[in-house]
Amino acid sequence: MGVAKFVSFLSLIHNVILKTDLDRLL
Repeated sequence: MGVAKFVSFLSLIHNVILKTDLDRLL
């Protein structure tokens, strides 16, 4: 259970980073 939660957390962080990078490019 903890591993899945950790992976989902990393996924959320990754999505936020991608969004900020896209906003910076625009």
